[in-house]
Amino acid sequence: MTIAKETSSKPSHNSLDTSSCRGNLLLLNMPYQGHINPTLGTTRALVKAGYSVTYVCDPRWKDQIEESGALFVPYDHYPEYPNTVQSLRGGVYAIDTGRRLASESQYDALLYESLLLSGKCLADQIGVPSIRLSSTFAYNRSILTKLSNTGGLHVTSLLKFPPIVKAMSLSMRRHKRIESSDFITEMVDNYPTITYVYTSRAFQLDSASFPEKNFKFIGPSLDSRDLEIRDTNLDNELKSYGERPIIYASLGTIFNTFMPFYKAVVGAFADQNVTVILSVGKNFDRTKLGSVPRNIYIHQSVDQLAVLNKADLFITHGGMNSANEALYYQVPMVVVPMADDQPTVGARIAELGLGKVLDRKAINKTSLRQTAFDVLKDQLIAGNVKKIGEDMQNSGGNQKVVEDLNNLLRDKIKRAQ
Repeated sequence: MTIAKETSSKPSHNSLDTSSCRGNLLLLNMPYQGHINPTLGTTRALVKAGYSVTYVCDPRWKDQIEESGALFVPYDHYPEYPNTVQSLRGGVYAIDTGRRLASESQYDALLYESLLLSGKCLADQIGVPSIRLSSTFAYNRSILTKLSNTGGLHVTSLLKFPPIVKAMSLSMRRHKRIESSDFITEMVDNYPTITYVYTSRAFQLDSASFPEKNFKFIGPSLDSRDLEIRDTNLDNELKSYGERPIIYASLGTIFNTFMPFYKAVVGAFADQNVTVILSVGKNFDRTKLGSVPRNIYIHQSVDQLAVLNKADLFITHGGMNSANEALYYQVPMVVVPMADDQPTVGARIAELGLGKVLDRKAINKTSLRQTAFDVLKDQLIAGNVKKIGEDMQNSGGNQKVVEDLNNLLRDKIKRAQ
């Protein structure tokens, strides 16, 4: 089976306008890669536009944050090697550090990732606009309940335990970290100045319930990186079989120890008329896969955007960032959810006809091969992906954040005069 892909539909990144007004921004985040990665693109765009960004986070992300152009500040009093409980309390460290910085310096706005529940409260306390950055779906009570019932994020899973929610909320109110009666109300009802969601309105669940004034759906955070593949071996691999479909398979950075997935990929596409790029992570034992056929190329990591720009199919765990990036480049998906919000993301992809979902407990080479080839040849899925992809491409991206912030701060200056 040979399926030629039109490459002309692939978008390119636009350069940012560097003539924007300047301002000092404080950005606070939790110590989780999926919640950090999209904010790095936003930070690059803001720095390129002339803003000064102070970014507070776990010191393990110091290099990536500094590469974005931000001034990195580690959490105050944070252990060098935090355990799980300490990482879960990253929001407390972030808020306390942010409060100290705000007492020492003047900021024009406070930005925070949506998992950091106390961001708006701190912004209100220091008297600046609050900008929430959401790396998953925007929340309302119905969506939080759905997430908690399908694997859930750390916060949403707590909805199953009302006494814990009550105790945490009382503590947060006592320490002036939330303004509402409980942190669930704080998340869904106490709107910040603006919430930027790294997806499109068409992909968002229950999108009509999120007012356009408060919620901006900007698509994935791609900043201004180009799509040149700098890995010569990878570039040669993608070109090695001419017009064969290219399948990219990855479980991301957290769930990449699930060996049945990798064995299914190798078994499904061994000597098939496809080229497979398989990303496995740094600590993967390749010997467990045995002999790997020459049409399957294994990498510890790849430039995901560059590969998606050429791929015909993405086999993925369904992380929100990965799904948004695939849709931006109009790549259909086979989703094998692992945990967190991935079952909900996979269900949304299936609901909109953008791909198919496979249960991780049932994955094998036969089911994966059949599902993948079904998706590759499905013209209805191709049409749906094209439509949603164009919506992603036209959602504004990080340039929208820059433009809105310019206007917001100009208006703030005018009101103060």
